[in-house]
Amino acid sequence: MGRKRLTQFFPGLLPLRKKQKIFCYYMGMRLDHNRYSEIRSDFMLSHPLFHASWPLYNYKTGYELTYQENKAYNCKLAAKVLDKLIIAPRRNIFLLERCTGRRSGNGL
Repeated sequence: MGRKRLTQFFPGLLPLRKKQKIFCYYMGMRLDHNRYSEIRSDFMLSHPLFHASWPLYNYKTGYELTYQENKAYNCKLAAKVLDKLIIAPRRNIFLLERCTGRRSGNGL
């Protein structure tokens, strides 16, 4: 028999553990010395560097269409977040915060 986790003995600690996990993740981002891009542009750039267009649904995969719909939804969500984002040199992008709407409050 495997080792039991603390939350299996005390299920009331599960919400606290989830908040601790999120807090530690954002604290790790704060301490990793990377700079994350936050600059947005209200106008289109004169020379776009990248443009892509491809179908989001592939009916020939053999998998259920539900997976294709989830993939399309996630791609649209990420594209909406990245639209008009200016990524300066030596800057990183962080999608989770922007896609989920969570804000860590640590200034990133």
